[in-house]
Amino acid sequence: MANFPVVSTPVNTTPTDRSGTVNGCLGAAAVSAAGSGYAVNDTITFVGGAVIKVTTVASGGVTAATVLTPGSLASGSIPANPVSQVSSSGGGTGAQFILTWLGVATSMVSSNTSRKSLEVVNPGSQVLWVSPTTTAAANGPGSLPVYPGGSWVPPLPYSGAISVYGPAAGQPVTIYEG
Repeated sequence: MANFPVVSTPVNTTPTDRSGTVNGCLGAAAVSAAGSGYAVNDTITFVGGAVIKVTTVASGGVTAATVLTPGSLASGSIPANPVSQVSSSGGGTGAQFILTWLGVATSMVSSNTSRKSLEVVNPGSQVLWVSPTTTAAANGPGSLPVYPGGSWVPPLPYSGAISVYGPAAGQPVTIYEG
C-alpha cells in the first residue's frame, strides 16, 4: 500500500457573522388612543415613511384608519407599540396606534468571489425563505424554506448574493460567511 501525503487547504475557521433581521413595511394599524382634532381623510405619517388614512372619527378622535403607504423600515428600527405619529396632514394630535409590520425581502449578503463557506441559520420561531438566485419570497420560485432552528448551506463554491424573506419584520436571521 502506498503512502500518500495529506494535503489540506486552509479554510477560514472564523467565519464573519452577518446576523440581522428581516426588513419591514406597515401591514395594518389599529387605534390604541384616539387623540383629538382629526377629520376623515387626514393622513398620519409614521417612521419609515409609512402613512395611514383616517377613515372614521368620533368627536375628532380617530376610530379607524387604513394603510395608504406601507413605507420601509431597515432591520432593527421597528418601533415599539403603541406608536405615535411623526406628522399629520390635518390638525389632529395625540392618536396612537398598534402597528403590524410585515416582512419584506432583505438582501443579507453581497456577492463574494473569495467565499469559502456560507451558512444561513434561522434562530427565530417562523419560517425564513432564502434565495440564492432571485428576490426571496414565501413559496416563491428559487426560494427555499429554512424552518425554525434549521439552517441552509449552499453547494460550494457559491459566490452570489443571498436574499432572505420572513413573514414578520424584525425576524432574526444569522448568516456565517467564511
